[in-house]
Amino acid sequence: MATQALHPIHVLFTWGFRILLRAFRASVFIGEIRLLNLAYYREMSIIGKNKSFFLPMNLSRIYDLSLRLLIIFLPFSTFLSIFFREKLGIPGISFLKEGLIFLMLSIICIEHIRGQLRIIWTRYDILMGLYICVLCIITFFTTGITGLIYGGRYDFAFLVAFFAAFHGLVFLSKPVSYYIRLFLISGGIALFLSMLLKWPFSEDILLYFGYSGNPSNWQFGTSVPIFHGVE
Repeated sequence: MATQALHPIHVLFTWGFRILLRAFRASVFIGEIRLLNLAYYREMSIIGKNKSFFLPMNLSRIYDLSLRLLIIFLPFSTFLSIFFREKLGIPGISFLKEGLIFLMLSIICIEHIRGQLRIIWTRYDILMGLYICVLCIITFFTTGITGLIYGGRYDFAFLVAFFAAFHGLVFLSKPVSYYIRLFLISGGIALFLSMLLKWPFSEDILLYFGYSGNPSNWQFGTSVPIFHGVE
């Protein structure tokens, strides 16, 4: 099947759309922060001054470091997972982000059950919960557990990450602006490197890192092609 590389205009449009999508998600995150009432802010301020009363410092630090690692790892997750699997023979690196999200969520749930953390449920949390429940029910009865595990990673894992990051604000050792700046730096580096792959270099460089040389030909369990062509 004949294919050709994407036109530069298409590439720029795709990059622009991804940037707008990430900006939209960031704006939603900031918008929900503003929806919190003053009492919750006061509670976070008091707890932040006396973390020993609220959460053991080691767990608080684990949560904080997990979030930082997640922010840094996300823009490079596909590249690193392919390189480790195809070149080093180490599978499962792509599940690192799910493991970090699960760790963060576990800390929140444990402290909530112990009564040390008061979660204020918003309408966003309720809508996300309903959305995830519907997806899980439909996926379980159509593709089974395997489909639920792999499908959930793409369909609602980002919502779980949003929940864990938002309700874990009290565990952070830095202002929220610090983590947003960390995301912009990490994502900016990934975007800059991806632009270099197109200009002045070529996507063929990815072949040395385990990517497939068959454009537009991907099957489950195989390596990701260096690019997807158009007919």
